[in-house]
Amino acid sequence: MSTIVLLSAVLLALNIFVPIHSKVTNRTSLIKKDFLSDLRGGEFPVYDSTGKKQLYRMESKISKTHNVQVFATSSKKVLAELAARVTSIMYKGNISVLDTNLNQWKNGTIEHGNKFRIFWNGQRISMEGKGNSLDTTFRDESNLNILAQFKKSKSSLFSKSKYYLQVFSDTLPDTFYFLGVAARDGNKKLSKGDDNTKDYERYVRINNLANTAISYDKNYEKGKMYADELLTFKPQDTGYDSAVFKGNIFNGLIAFRRDKNVEAAKKFLLAAGKIAADLGGSATLNSFGPNMSLAKDLLE
Repeated sequence: MSTIVLLSAVLLALNIFVPIHSKVTNRTSLIKKDFLSDLRGGEFPVYDSTGKKQLYRMESKISKTHNVQVFATSSKKVLAELAARVTSIMYKGNISVLDTNLNQWKNGTIEHGNKFRIFWNGQRISMEGKGNSLDTTFRDESNLNILAQFKKSKSSLFSKSKYYLQVFSDTLPDTFYFLGVAARDGNKKLSKGDDNTKDYERYVRINNLANTAISYDKNYEKGKMYADELLTFKPQDTGYDSAVFKGNIFNGLIAFRRDKNVEAAKKFLLAAGKIAADLGGSATLNSFGPNMSLAKDLLE
């Protein structure tokens, strides 16, 4: 009899406590980030768990403000928006998420102190990561239940980062969590304050000048000057990876097209590939996507 009572007590305890702490995955989304759009904030295609079917697209733009929009891939309809004011010590803004069941927009706020806190549709949600990691958990502050979490991993050359978002509850729409991913990603880039913006503006200016000089004006002397300036970016500068990558690509184009120096062009191409490989990508020629022009020149 005592054994039956003990088993009953154990089963009752499991019935009470397991649902609160267990996490049963309802669905997983794969969110990729484009490599070369890193500085302006980025575009984030959102796929199903297989990584093959694109369901949504996010556009994130960073300057003194951080603006994010989430679109449905099929209809190109805006489903969620974020607009935040950003300084070196503050991230604070408004969010709007479309309730597709009611076809109503519902508004809220997002702010960052020691952690992100989101107030939306009468709910208080915390969004917190561990240290410098971009692994992040969403919790309902009313009961501390975990609603979702995302983890970052390295990816291929032109999808610099991948975020695996796991949603454990239907309490909030998935688009709500997409905004959270973009907010934390953007906030990490803006944590340096004004220096970050200056680096960004410098990169954009030099990159555009180099591209115009080499690709349109065929002024290789001027293009060489700008390409070399991109290579002066330091590891602590925002956009270092992209600047050095593009600096090597531009120098490789000049070496091949102006100097007819195939060996030098190959060295620059491999140097660009090393940047990609260091980020978790592949340094193979067929991975260079939009910058395939140098590889194409070499192959021809």
